Amino acid sequence: MDTYIIIAIVCILLSLIIEHTQSPRSKNVLLFLIFFMLFAFSATRVNIGTDYIGEKNNFEAINGGWAGNLFRNETLYYFLCLALGKVNNGFRIYIAIMSFLSLFPLYILIRKNLDNRIAYPIALIIGNYYLISFSLVRQFAAISIALLGTYYFLHARKKLGIFFLIFPIFIHNSILFYFIIFMLVYWVQRHVSDKHQPIFYLFLAIGVIFLSPLIFRLVVALGSRIPYVRYYISAAKITRTELGSGLGVITRFASYLLLFWIINYSEYQSDYKKLINILLLVLCAVDSLSVLYNAFLRARYVFFYPVMFYFPLYAKLEGTKNIHAVRLSNLFAIAIMALNLVQLPSSASMWGNLPYQSWLLPF
Repeated sequence: MDTYIIIAIVCILLSLIIEHTQSPRSKNVLLFLIFFMLFAFSATRVNIGTDYIGEKNNFEAINGGWAGNLFRNETLYYFLCLALGKVNNGFRIYIAIMSFLSLFPLYILIRKNLDNRIAYPIALIIGNYYLISFSLVRQFAAISIALLGTYYFLHARKKLGIFFLIFPIFIHNSILFYFIIFMLVYWVQRHVSDKHQPIFYLFLAIGVIFLSPLIFRLVVALGSRIPYVRYYISAAKITRTELGSGLGVITRFASYLLLFWIINYSEYQSDYKKLINILLLVLCAVDSLSVLYNAFLRARYVFFYPVMFYFPLYAKLEGTKNIHAVRLSNLFAIAIMALNLVQLPSSASMWGNLPYQSWLLPF
């Protein structure tokens, strides 16, 4: 646990220095140091995380020729494993590549927004994203790339955005659900006038709540056709999510409410307001289902980070009269980070990340 606490303290201190540094070159150097540190510890890890052993078994199965059609829809992942299977320490290189794909898109996103407050995204990465990425190895690599695609798409570079939204589907199929819903939401928000927004959101919220059982059955029906997803679907049918104390659920939904307030009650008029509102509603629906069914636990992350990284990466709110909203969100992110670090040793939240192990360190 000491390893993660040291990483968190150093990265937060560096992010605060960046916010008070005027030199663009110094900002870039310090930001690079943050992500190099995160990458070094992630890329060299061994035998930690809930999926590490599973990924290693899949890697060996693919190179042993007996993986069958399990990963036929995730072609980039499949061929990467085949290529690395022909070199020494191929699986270690695989982990390093997935670590790079998980972190480098975030580095690009924050680098493009260095003039904004970056304590929030850095805290969000360290306190939540980083720790879980150790466990959900390639899904988080796919989510990071999709985050970059979302950013480009919302900043009028739609072709590049579409590329980075489709590309990760072939690393982890869960991004397909995000891509479909994102494009559907984008189309809807372009055809709903500002005048009818409140009525639309009201009926959409009611519809999502009442149709949740049908949504679950639809996901089961569609997911059963994808070999790798079938495993999670079958597990969901017989397994309920364990809530523990429920503190994590309360924290997540409190963050959604805070984000909704910031987006809708700041003076800044964002072009993305309607889209993020709908995505936030979808996230709430998926998260509600994840409380009931294990299959939606991973689906939650697919929607969580594109929405939560909206602020401050997708909108510049520093110049508004609601500057207290900006400060409150930064403090809230720090609180989430501290809560996750405090809960780290517990069996419910450690995700198999303790104790930290690395082939690079002698201890």
